[in-house]
Amino acid sequence: MRWVPLALFLSAAALGAAAPPPARYRDDRMAAWHQTLAAVNEVRPNAGVLTYVNDRFTQTDAYGLAKLVVGVGAGPGGAVLWADAAEAVDVRDLPGGVRCRYRLGGVGVETELVPLLVGHDPPDWAGAAWFRVATDPPRPVTVRCGGSVVTGMFGTSRAGWLQAAGVGSVADTATVADGGGLLRSTLHPLAVAIQAATPAEVEPGDAGGTRLVLRFPAGSGWVMLGFGRDEATARAKAALDPDAERAAVDRHYRWLLSSRIETPVPDLDAAFTHAIRTLEYNWVAPHGWTECIHHWYSLWHMQHSPAAEWLGQEARSRQCLLSHAAALLPNGAVPQLSPGSGRVHRDFGGSNQFHLWQVRHYWRQTGDRDTVRVLAPALDSILRQTWDEYDRDGDGLLAWGQQIGNQEDYVSTPGDGTSPTIEGVQMLRTRAEVARALGDEATATACDRRTAELLARLRRELWLPELGRFAFYRDPLGVVRPDGQYHTLLYPALWEVVDPLDAWTTLRQLRDRLTGPGGEVYCSSNFPWHAVGTWGMQAGAAQQPWAAMGLAHLGRWNETHRPLETAALPRRVSA
Repeated sequence: MRWVPLALFLSAAALGAAAPPPARYRDDRMAAWHQTLAAVNEVRPNAGVLTYVNDRFTQTDAYGLAKLVVGVGAGPGGAVLWADAAEAVDVRDLPGGVRCRYRLGGVGVETELVPLLVGHDPPDWAGAAWFRVATDPPRPVTVRCGGSVVTGMFGTSRAGWLQAAGVGSVADTATVADGGGLLRSTLHPLAVAIQAATPAEVEPGDAGGTRLVLRFPAGSGWVMLGFGRDEATARAKAALDPDAERAAVDRHYRWLLSSRIETPVPDLDAAFTHAIRTLEYNWVAPHGWTECIHHWYSLWHMQHSPAAEWLGQEARSRQCLLSHAAALLPNGAVPQLSPGSGRVHRDFGGSNQFHLWQVRHYWRQTGDRDTVRVLAPALDSILRQTWDEYDRDGDGLLAWGQQIGNQEDYVSTPGDGTSPTIEGVQMLRTRAEVARALGDEATATACDRRTAELLARLRRELWLPELGRFAFYRDPLGVVRPDGQYHTLLYPALWEVVDPLDAWTTLRQLRDRLTGPGGEVYCSSNFPWHAVGTWGMQAGAAQQPWAAMGLAHLGRWNETHRPLETAALPRRVSA
């Protein structure tokens, strides 16, 4: 058993959630490994294998490679019943995959869909998934496979694709050879192969084209699905040993989930486990972690890599840092990347501060001097670009675009601000620490001197002595805007830019003014139309780990669990 800090929530709590309340919206359950995405719908229990779009830029589209639809000879006279007749549908997460149980005409059906540990080393646009079906009592099973699609937030949704009863697409061509099947589509450039214990057949698709079909007269069977850039790769993935590959998934997740917490709150423990698992699903080698496998396919610099390091995955952090440093935008800014393709883009206020957070944590965790030596020139470029963009008036204090911290979308700092300047100070401190690690005392001293100057100016310009805290920002007309976000009240104490008394008065305002009766900590008091949610909402999951850190810093250890429970138990957030 390995213990890791409760602060893993800082990296992933917004990604994973504990068991939902009994009355919940029914959608898709998902799992992923590298380029392989798996989904099972909770309304109509059809399964689908998808992959990221690597041949063009998109943040919301995925390629639906094949839908797997089960029919069971459970009707009168052995008539085949399909998923639209399913009753008592129960779809659950399992480590590395999704399990579904339901009933068709009095026959119990169980399926599992599991992405296999394929395509990761070396990284390629390839993958594989294992699908199993069993009936109780045994009845003949038919599995239809095909129906490629492009899913996204606009147009065809993944849920709509999975819930549709038909299987087939005019874009699809199915063929069989040596007992296996192959699907090609005009909608994407990949080959998709299947292999099973029974030979594949070809039949017309419901919406045109052709599809593959498998028949299991004894009432159970497995299907291996592989995909790749060419037919040989897809067939090789589908031909892997299903028992060995499935066992490898179990071994990996037993190791991964040996990291855990044990508290008096079972749902808090479960949320921690879900966070670890979701972090794993979102990793795409070698570039980093997507925001979420559900719909937002952008690789972000946020708080993912410290969690990976705590979990014993330092190599992933190194890959992520080096990938982004090698792909800096022409002006020196840190990009966000796209899965697989590495295409660069930039969202919100950028990722400069996050990159340097990660460098500092990686160095402290690993002592890897060779890697920080490679990264040092990029850090200099990033620092220059940060002040070029966000210090327009040249006084050293920073403004910022959207999202200086964690998912407070649509919040900007349009003038000299507290949180942006403290982030700048932290970036300078990181550069000094790296410089000292490399024996470059001149650079370290220069960063120290600039840090001291910025902190003195920040104190003069934005400290509010009558309130005992910093202001949000000073606008271009010189008017001080006092009320900022949660990080305006957290950063000064957490990053030790104020003395203990000022840290106390600052954090008390977070506790007394931005905390709800359920323990939830709000983003701010100046954005009232945000009610609930995790993408910048007022009581979003992203704020809660930071609040827990702040309460601990304040010495309120008996309260630290409350915001974490809010992240784990969404139903506890007050209206």
